[in-house]
Amino acid sequence: MQVVVFTLGENHYAFRTEQIDEISKTKPVSRMPNAQDWIEGLVNLRGEIVVLVNLEKILDKEVTGEYNNFIIVKTGDSKAGILVRDVKEVTEIDPAQIEKLSDRDSVGVSGIVQMGDRIVNYVDIGDLMEQRG
Repeated sequence: MQVVVFTLGENHYAFRTEQIDEISKTKPVSRMPNAQDWIEGLVNLRGEIVVLVNLEKILDKEVTGEYNNFIIVKTGDSKAGILVRDVKEVTEIDPAQIEKLSDRDSVGVSGIVQMGDRIVNYVDIGDLMEQRG
């Protein structure tokens, strides 16, 4: 399976590429009043309005505010932009490499993958966004 590896703070994360529509540099954000705290606002992506999500808040991590890119993911019939610091690589992994985590081990992280000298947190963004509604 192909994944895109990115960073948030000092941690590495990965999504399956089949969940990704595109990767973009950050753009001006329009704030949404009364939105969930993990929704940063809306961005205009070539005439399409996309909700921008702060993954650090969803994962209950310390918010660094260091975002250079966002990854547009497909969730059902809609799209969302996920704020990330840096996109590192697109690579192939064997699904058997993913060490599953229990629900209580880590909020939103489905498993971990050893990639060379680093540990990458694997996130199924579709499942995560479905949980958040």
